[in-house]
Amino acid sequence: MVNHIEIAPTREHRNILLLSGLFIASLVTANMIGSKLVLVCGVTVSLGAFIIPMTFVLTDLLTELYGKKMASLVVLIGVFVQLYVLLLVWLGRLIPSIETRNLDLAYEQMFSLTPRMILASIVAYTISQLLDVQIFLWLKNKTEGKHLWLRNNVSSIISLFLDSFIFIFLFLYGILPIQELVKTSLSISFIKLLLTVCDTPFVYLGKFLLEEKK
Repeated sequence: MVNHIEIAPTREHRNILLLSGLFIASLVTANMIGSKLVLVCGVTVSLGAFIIPMTFVLTDLLTELYGKKMASLVVLIGVFVQLYVLLLVWLGRLIPSIETRNLDLAYEQMFSLTPRMILASIVAYTISQLLDVQIFLWLKNKTEGKHLWLRNNVSSIISLFLDSFIFIFLFLYGILPIQELVKTSLSISFIKLLLTVCDTPFVYLGKFLLEEKK
């Protein structure tokens, strides 16, 4: 008979798994639908830009409730998951469709991300998410745990601006003029800023629902 250890999940375990799962799902979804472009107030924006702010809400909640190490670990796991999903998508492109339902062209159009775009996305994500955790924690210490709305918005806004600029410049530098790169980055950042402000109530709701009641 083989002995095994069975871990009974605590409320804390369930909360961490829930936040981590939502974070990974949001991250992967943002990348999967990122190739679809929409027009917002005359600005062309990736559909994934509407989901990315939610990932910062989730890392802020992880930092607020479980600390820097847990939030940073989830961010790094997110890097691995992105690479894993991209590998699976790439392998999927190598397998031909059946003749009666040939979706190879649609698959190629949807998932034909260039290596440069993939690299830009991962680099921007990693730097901005880790920075978000650092700023959030620094503001939490400075305000002695008060003003959750302040640290959530300040950390997310700064990190989202950085995310947009790093991604746009790494992906499109040498293709568009510098002026266009700056204009595009600012436009996308402004849209993300509005979404971040709208996300603030969800941070309070998440903390209320997940925080251990004393």
